[in-house]
Amino acid sequence: MTKPRKPTGTSKSCSVHTLLDSITQKYLAQEPLSVISYARSLQQWSDEIQKLLFEYQTSIKDQLKHCRNIIREYKLHLNNAPVNSDEYFYLEQRQNSFAELLDISGYIRSVIVKVVSVKYRSEILEHRISSLDPSTDDYSAKISEICNEEKPDLSFVIDSITDEIKKAFSIADAYVRDRRFTENSMRICSSWTNDYLKFTEIYAYQPFWKELRDLAESKIYPVIEREFRTGFRVLNADEITVSEKLIAELEVYKISVDKIFTEEKEERFPLYCSEFNKFRKEINYLCALNKCLSDFLNSIKDIFFECVNYDDRQFISEWVMEFYILYKSLILRCCNRKIISEPQSAKIYSAIEKIDSDTGILNAIDEDEYADCILAREELISEILMCVLNRYTSIAKGGYGLELI
Repeated sequence: MTKPRKPTGTSKSCSVHTLLDSITQKYLAQEPLSVISYARSLQQWSDEIQKLLFEYQTSIKDQLKHCRNIIREYKLHLNNAPVNSDEYFYLEQRQNSFAELLDISGYIRSVIVKVVSVKYRSEILEHRISSLDPSTDDYSAKISEICNEEKPDLSFVIDSITDEIKKAFSIADAYVRDRRFTENSMRICSSWTNDYLKFTEIYAYQPFWKELRDLAESKIYPVIEREFRTGFRVLNADEITVSEKLIAELEVYKISVDKIFTEEKEERFPLYCSEFNKFRKEINYLCALNKCLSDFLNSIKDIFFECVNYDDRQFISEWVMEFYILYKSLILRCCNRKIISEPQSAKIYSAIEKIDSDTGILNAIDEDEYADCILAREELISEILMCVLNRYTSIAKGGYGLELI
């Protein structure tokens, strides 16, 4: 069971990790120290770690340069984009998050700052002691005061920073092993941004469209971040990562949603008022979107069961749940009318509350049970929408319509 990354070129990485562990263990094995020994040990440890970090940076300098270049190109993408300030802020925030996630220089730079800071503080501590004059009457009192000051435990300082260094190395190693994934992540985000800008200009006025598109847009970053930081453990390694597979299916869902709004057919209901026509149109949208969601969730079924780590399945399950939460919100918006809010419609609202309850897919033991969970939720939403429509139709026709509740 491995992450879907090719384990190539890892000998250098292994030697760096081994040397880091060796340095850490050497200092953690020391006996309880005096204050001066404590300060000098931190300085020596810092010097060795800085040397290691410098050598590691030098060994991957070409990769660091390449990463900086593609990030620079990527961040230019939004220049002169024809969007309003709110949309620009949203896209820019996502863009900056991607750039920060994929900036491997930034991870290494962060740990360097912490290591240097440890050395600086330990040098100050040693200087405070060495600057005291033993011939003065208060020498002993000042020494005692310094010795009794609260200081972070040596092992804690070394352990915590070493852990951060290992994470930085792991992220950099992942980039070195699979540059393709990093570059493709950039392309995915840029492509989605282009598409978002195009449709925002034309179809943002459509009911529900922007909420649905914004949710789909928000789903890209979390899966790439998880892939980049921890990866997904799968049955069979594949060059195409789990996050890329999820986003590919999300792309199909996004296109299906756009199609509902771009290829809508004009429907007229001349016997009823314009308010009813508007309501019927919203229900039709929601019915079509409900089918889109089920198709999408079924399309990621194989990806879900490809994951052998239940943490990964939990992540995907929660990733999915936000779609149900939004759909529930959209249906409640349709029902937010005095007539639909009457006590007689209590059963409708009781059913709506079940939309974003636990989907059950996390505990599904096989693909059939997973599909049954998705179908049950699709049928629940369809039944709710038909009940809502019939309730509203009955009122719109003066109470002579079909009454289901």
